[in-house]
Amino acid sequence: MRLIVLAVMAVMDVGEAEEIFKVNNWFTYGEPLHRLREWGVRLKEMDFIDEKKLAPSEMMKVCSNLFMGSDNELPHPEVDWPAFERTLRDASAKEPELYDPVTKRMHRWIKPAELKSAYAKGGCSVM
Repeated sequence: MRLIVLAVMAVMDVGEAEEIFKVNNWFTYGEPLHRLREWGVRLKEMDFIDEKKLAPSEMMKVCSNLFMGSDNELPHPEVDWPAFERTLRDASAKEPELYDPVTKRMHRWIKPAELKSAYAKGGCSVM
């Protein structure tokens, strides 16, 4: 296993993973996604995932495409966070873990605690 991880790291751009981690630390930038970006994936959100924190709708689109294969197949996180979180957790559990070159550990594509910290709203407020 260690030899495989080292071989992947030798090919993958670790700097790209670090850039994504700085602005979207909830996302594990693994080798399969690196390959997709190299080949020119058509999801525009992947072009700037390393440049800025994704807006909730952009984050939802990335997650929906990653796990569901198309846009807007998840509940909207700003409308129903618990349903979004539950659906995403269930979809993520079906996928194998992958090596995160930043933390140097195996993770799921989405890190739930970091995602919740970045996007979940704390209750309801009336203005």
